[in-house]
Formats: sequence, structure tokens, C-alpha cells
Amino acid sequence: ISEDESQQLLKGLELVRDEWRSSTFEIKPGDEDIHTANERRLTELIGPVGGKLHTGRSRNDQVATDTRLWTVEAERDILKD
Repeated sequence: ISEDESQQLLKGLELVRDEWRSSTFEIKPGDEDIHTANERRLTELIGPVGGKLHTGRSRNDQVATDTRLWTVEAERDILKD
């Protein structure tokens, strides 16, 4: 992806994150899972560039990354106590 597309993706993801944080993100019937819901909303916000979010990544790769990120955060929470 180009630098411009990268910046569009980052800004769009920040908007999606803000919707999740404010509980305004709307999951729609056609959303298969969290990944397709986020990509759908990102594309709604920034246009076709949003479809490049998963470029080079399978859904399994995305799930594995999510699991690793969750595990690291949970581990940090445990260790700070």
C-alpha cells in the first residue's frame, strides 16, 4: 500500500476505534465476525482503501494476531498485581 493509503487506513481505524469506545459501533447482520465488521465500517468511512486492511493476511492470521495481543495485555494485567 502507498504512504497515502497507509495514512487513510490509520485515520479510519482511529475512527472505528472511537466508535467501539463510545459504544456507537453498529454490528450489522451481514458481518460474519469482528474482522469483517471492522473492515466494512472502515470502508464505509474511507472508501475502497478500507478493503486493503487485510492485504496479505488471512482471517486465521488476523485471529492469531488478536489472540496474541489479548494474551499480552492479559499477562500485563496479571503481572502488575
